[in-house]
Parts: sequence; C-alpha cells; structure tokens
Amino acid sequence: MKIDFHVHTNASVDSSIDVRDLLMKAKKVGIIPAITNHNKLVFPKRTFPYIPGEEIMTEDGEVIGLFLNEEIKSKLSLGETLDKIREQGALSVAPHPFSPLRHGIGMHSKGVDIIEVFNGRQHPDTDELAERFAKEWKKPIVGGSDAHFLFEFGRCYTEIPDMELEPKKILRALKKPKIHRYKTNFARLQAAKLAFKMKQVSRGQNPFYPASQTKQKIFKKRARK
Repeated sequence: MKIDFHVHTNASVDSSIDVRDLLMKAKKVGIIPAITNHNKLVFPKRTFPYIPGEEIMTEDGEVIGLFLNEEIKSKLSLGETLDKIREQGALSVAPHPFSPLRHGIGMHSKGVDIIEVFNGRQHPDTDELAERFAKEWKKPIVGGSDAHFLFEFGRCYTEIPDMELEPKKILRALKKPKIHRYKTNFARLQAAKLAFKMKQVSRGQNPFYPASQTKQKIFKKRARK
C-alpha cells in the first residue's frame, strides 16, 4: 500500500490542484493521498481511496490531523488542537517539524502520534533532524510530497503492507515503513508558484497566504522564549 501523507487541493488557497484530477492521478499511479488542506476538511466523491485530513495552524505552528470526521478550527493552542484530534479517534502528525521557515512545531512534536521525516519541499537537513527526533522518541514516521501542484504528486510516498484504512492499523504499520524519497524540482516549483500568483492577481484575488499574520505571531512568540 502506497500513501502520500501530505497533499493539498485548491481548497487550500495556495494550491491549484483540482481534487478530481488528484484522485484520477492517484488511481493511475496507485498512491492513496491524505488530503490535508490548510485549515479546511473536505470530503470529495470517492472515485479512489483517500484519507481525509487537515493541516491546522495552531498558536505554536502547524499540525496535521488524519482520519478526521469534523473540521478543527485554527489558532487554538497546540494542546487544544491535539485533544480535538484525539477526540475524533484520529491521528496527529508533525509536518516539517524542524523547518525554520515553515512553522513546524519543533520539540513540541513529542506530543504527536507521527513525525513527518521526509517532506518533498523542504531542505534535507531539516528532514534529517526530524528523523533523528523520531528515532529518539520512538515515534512512527511518514513521508509526504506536500504537493500544492499536481506535478508534485506521484513520486514521494510511504509504503506499508496492504490493510484497511483504519487509524490504529495504519499507526502500527508506520513503525517500520518504507519511505520513497523524492524532492520537488526547485526551479519548476518556483515557476509554478509565480504562474499561480499571477493568475490569482488577474482574478482580483490576494496572492499572499492569509495565515501570514498568524505565522508572524508564531515567530514573534518563539523569539521571546
């Protein structure tokens, strides 16, 4: 079973992926996507299996909830957010936990179920830090593309034995997964981002991610510590 544990669709303001195109490609390449939009939970028509999730901005950084049934609002404390994930019988993931530019939760990651030790968009050094942390704290691990554009999806994934898409079973299997590591081409990614922002401007939309103020608050909070 192949799963990409970190994928966005155009329900995230900074992604261009149509969910129908995502599921069509998922079926073609045989990779199950965890759909983890920024502060939004979506349930598209199941033309191919997927894991419903949400990448939630907390006061301390971002955390992913997998197998969610209800959307969790942003800007709560990390502790409150993790409690709400557990209340749904869902799993928590620390995405890009040690990236200095991507509002990871750093050492707070010891409170989550799973550590993302490979992210298709971040520097390998921060992946290495995440992997060391997961090993030290004996945490299950995953890799994900963090795809915001369709070309990013399909090469980076986590492989585990075939099983039901059920939280407890998946969690057990992630103690010894095989992560297929593929970094997104930086030049192609920057070109895609520029084209996407230009299209947003032409539509009269704000090309800047609306959570930027929340991110700035997080950085200021960390600077005071």
